[in-house]
Amino acid sequence: MTAAPPDRPAAFAADGPYAGLDPNLLAPELRRCLGEAGEDYLDALAGRAPRHAALEADAPMLSDGGSLSYLGRGYRLFVLKRLARLGGVDGLVYGPELRFDLTIAPQVPALSAIRFYAGDALRTLLGHRA
Repeated sequence: MTAAPPDRPAAFAADGPYAGLDPNLLAPELRRCLGEAGEDYLDALAGRAPRHAALEADAPMLSDGGSLSYLGRGYRLFVLKRLARLGGVDGLVYGPELRFDLTIAPQVPALSAIRFYAGDALRTLLGHRA
């Protein structure tokens, strides 16, 4: 990941979820919302639990390999972890999907980075939790 300038959170780095968006142009509450959502997105992308959003208590339990849904301030983060087979190789489809409340981003359906991981690659990403 490219380091963000000191006055910018990592979520606003060139390879973060908001490439080119200057957080200093946003109202403080929106900057906080997008910053927290972006940090949670990057946490999930790196195989870590989100630091801001809380596990969605009312979300249905999925028996798909461990997908989880989290609620944050103005956003929902869904971390897909689904058992899958690609070209005869078993693995997992894994990654974050970030959805904002309509009042924040009515024309952005979702930001996501979902990929297929075969055994060793997923174990490396998630460490001992895979």
